[in-house]
Amino acid sequence: MMRRKKARVGIAAALLLGGGHARAQMVEDRREGPTDGVVGGLFTVNPAWAKIDKASAGVLLLRDSKTTKLDQSKSGDDTLTSKTNDDYLTAAAGVDLGAGASIAGSHQTLYRKVLTDISARQNADPVQETMKIQHSQLRLGVELTDEIRAGMAVRYLYKDTAIFGDPFMQGRRGTGVPTRFRTTMVGYGAGFAYAGKQFGIGYDYFPPLRGKTDVEGEERIVVERGQIGADGYYNVNALWSAGVLYKRWINEVDDLATGTTAADDQTRISLYGLDLDQYLVPTDLVMVGANAALNKQTGVRFGIGRETAEFNFKDLMRYNRLDVRPTQFNESMTYYRARVAVRFSNQGVELDAGAGMFTRSHDFSREMNSGQYESTGREVFASVSVKL
Repeated sequence: MMRRKKARVGIAAALLLGGGHARAQMVEDRREGPTDGVVGGLFTVNPAWAKIDKASAGVLLLRDSKTTKLDQSKSGDDTLTSKTNDDYLTAAAGVDLGAGASIAGSHQTLYRKVLTDISARQNADPVQETMKIQHSQLRLGVELTDEIRAGMAVRYLYKDTAIFGDPFMQGRRGTGVPTRFRTTMVGYGAGFAYAGKQFGIGYDYFPPLRGKTDVEGEERIVVERGQIGADGYYNVNALWSAGVLYKRWINEVDDLATGTTAADDQTRISLYGLDLDQYLVPTDLVMVGANAALNKQTGVRFGIGRETAEFNFKDLMRYNRLDVRPTQFNESMTYYRARVAVRFSNQGVELDAGAGMFTRSHDFSREMNSGQYESTGREVFASVSVKL
């Protein structure tokens, strides 16, 4: 195993968004829409939108499934496929402190499983890698005036990772021993919002989380992405509200990006595992949508978003059989994401359920050794909250 006397951190040349690879993501991001300011609740990204006027508690379940494929057969190389399942379980509770102040806490657990198959492994079982991520937040909200709100959050994240990082380390029968490491990180977030009767606007900022981990005796600096978001809504009439959301992610290339040497002291492995989307770095998202009140108890909301992304193969270690050549300038693409949800509220009980999907594809240039990338994903969520 390589030893490093001094950890170093490289700053990425661009702002990045993680598209579901080995890095973590707040569960609130997976259900966020352009009219969250109208809906509010315990599970909003911006802490200023979560107006709590009574003691309340809730649970959120979310399942995200994604299949990513890189076909390199045009250049005589392998076809790689990775299937990722993310299962989130989140509980939250909040209480009104009086005088326009409130406090809320949440804890989410993410169970991630990635199955990777490579054509060169023929009939061998897919390589399985796992991760367990726990993310806790303590949020404080303050009403500065009847319309202006502010909120801040203190964040704690713990990650337990078991990866192979090379498609042949597991062996044909899956008897290999994975590389395992644990990470602890802390950080904060803040948000502001103006919520008027006719319209509202919000802004939130979550800087990157930072921490350290030990990988087989090597100390590594680890960074989890941050984000900047702005959204707004306009009440068209008593039934309809329109909204827009803009989000830009902040990322840094941390010490895990260089990979390491496996326990055999010979095989180079990726410390992000084998998920192909570790190399996908979307930069921003623009989403528009609406919220419709079907009656006093039921409403529906939807959003359609356009994301811009880049592939970064020069700053991250390319694992075995991934034959994409890095270039000076990252190739980019755009794709679309859609979300829809139904909300039911009656006598202090709120039920919220919805789904989302995306599809993206890209043909790499000859300069990058050709290859065709395809990815499709679906997310399903349901939450229930009760005012006590």
